[in-house]
Amino acid sequence: MPDDIDRLITEFRSRGSAASLAWKLGIVMDLEHVRDDRIVPFLVEVLVDHRQPTEVRAHLLKRIRNGWIRPEENGPVAAALISLLGEASNANLRTHAVLALGALTDVDGVLPALGSIALDRLAPLDLRYTAFTSLERAGLTEHSIAVLRTLAHNETLGRRHVVHEVQRVQLEGNLRDAVVLGAAGQVAPQVDGLVPLPLEHVQVLR
Repeated sequence: MPDDIDRLITEFRSRGSAASLAWKLGIVMDLEHVRDDRIVPFLVEVLVDHRQPTEVRAHLLKRIRNGWIRPEENGPVAAALISLLGEASNANLRTHAVLALGALTDVDGVLPALGSIALDRLAPLDLRYTAFTSLERAGLTEHSIAVLRTLAHNETLGRRHVVHEVQRVQLEGNLRDAVVLGAAGQVAPQVDGLVPLPLEHVQVLR
């Protein structure tokens, strides 16, 4: 199979829109099982190409969610996923991208991207909630606390999401403390486009 990689990649690119969905999906599924340094860059190329079928791109996003990529590939893959968040005309793909980012919350730029979606009042409600659940996977960080604090006073998403997060942390038992958001109306400095929660406004549940 390794000797066929260049041939398959070249054929995929050359056939373009003339190739059927089934053929493209078959090539992608064949390549994704091969460990070779050429595979992930090519599949990322397919992922961000808006001319490719949504079904093929969504398949790749599901594979990323399932831990298919290697740790050293997380950076470029996360950058590709973040770029997909701008495809407002493809709601299904954006949702899959947000879910996939939940598996990469330790990569620089992912938490601010998820936070921006969760706080975007113009974004669909289901997308915002999906971003919130992906953000939860990072645990309690400066960005996640900042988003939770803002959502606590958001009429659309409401306080129930903050309550849900506190309950989740308590039930997990792998974090000592749960965080309750600070008082309304407090002003804090901006960090990467989000409002962090100052320590003096954090209450700890023992």
